[in-house]
Amino acid sequence: MNITLRSQLDVNRAIECVQNATVSADKPLEVVIRPYKRKRSLEQNKLYWKWLGIIAEETGNDSDSLHFKLKAEFLVSIVRASNPGRYYEHKHRIAKMYERSGEHASSAAVNVHLADVLSTGDLKVKQFTDYLDRIERFAAGLGIKLTKE
Repeated sequence: MNITLRSQLDVNRAIECVQNATVSADKPLEVVIRPYKRKRSLEQNKLYWKWLGIIAEETGNDSDSLHFKLKAEFLVSIVRASNPGRYYEHKHRIAKMYERSGEHASSAAVNVHLADVLSTGDLKVKQFTDYLDRIERFAAGLGIKLTKE
């Protein structure tokens, strides 16, 4: 559970949650307080989907396929660098899935599965800026000029 503290009411709610939490030695809980960082902005998301449309038109792909491809290509490494705990948690689950089926999990296959479970909506503004920068370089490599407006 995450609680963003914006008022004393939020603080009181957080205190109540901690006071009512069920804890035990074998199932400890963690409470973390850190400065709030906004998730990606609506403007960034709007620009992202505009860029996907431009790239799709130029390459003959559709925006949803590009969205998935770019998540596998760029989002996975951004999450690995900025939120290693989340990255390795998902990676471990995927590796276990392969293990149960008797298959070997290549890095490329793991990235495809990670791209399926990770969301650009979970990125902070700075991370999404990095993601957009990578997509802009990707498009430039294809000779596609993306507009910032």
